[in-house]
Amino acid sequence: MNSRTFAVAWALAAALHATGSAAQSDSGYLKSIESVARIQVGVTTAAQVKSLLGEPLRVTQNNRRAWDVWEYRTLTHERRGHLYVSFTAGDGVVREVIQQPEYRFSP
Repeated sequence: MNSRTFAVAWALAAALHATGSAAQSDSGYLKSIESVARIQVGVTTAAQVKSLLGEPLRVTQNNRRAWDVWEYRTLTHERRGHLYVSFTAGDGVVREVIQQPEYRFSP
């Protein structure tokens, strides 16, 4: 499964909760994505990600891999996107980080 298909599957999941944090602007976008570079797959924990990025926009589960997936909105160089951070459900360690630009289609 490619990363775009994987991200779309997460986005279709229903668990939604909106929150704000110091790392996010009033519009819900991450103020800075420089903190994302500090996230290390296999090392960083969910608590550390929450400390770096704040509360996620959406939390879903990938039951196929037994992962929890946190979604954040990003805005870089006037381009919107999404950041998906996946954790092993049991130990809360980061397993995957995907940044995906938001595509807009015009009729």
